[in-house]
Amino acid sequence: MVLSELKELDRKKEVLWSMADLIDPTSESFSKDPGYTIDDVETCSKILDTYIDQLVLLGKHPNNDEILSVVQTVVESLNELNAECGNGLIETMERENLCDYIQEAAIIAGWQSESDEDVTEEWREW
Repeated sequence: MVLSELKELDRKKEVLWSMADLIDPTSESFSKDPGYTIDDVETCSKILDTYIDQLVLLGKHPNNDEILSVVQTVVESLNELNAECGNGLIETMERENLCDYIQEAAIIAGWQSESDEDVTEEWREW
């Protein structure tokens, strides 16, 4: 798998769908005031796409520090977006899927770890 394919992975779609589901008035999960709008969901999508683009720009053999710098940027951008949404945009399911998505992309880009550490944990506030 190449990084550019990650933009369309089911995990990303699941994250965005679960966010959008709460603001869809036809959904059983509809919430009158989840604290965010469809624009915020679209911003999240753009943040994730930018993350993949930045990893691609690192080239074929980036080192762990270069990859972690990009991970830090995406996590901090998501922290900021979630805070702007009253910390309601990223709930448990979204958090798990986002962490998996970010980590999977980092691994494909070349990030290596000797443990199963969560690559987002150091910066994640959600």
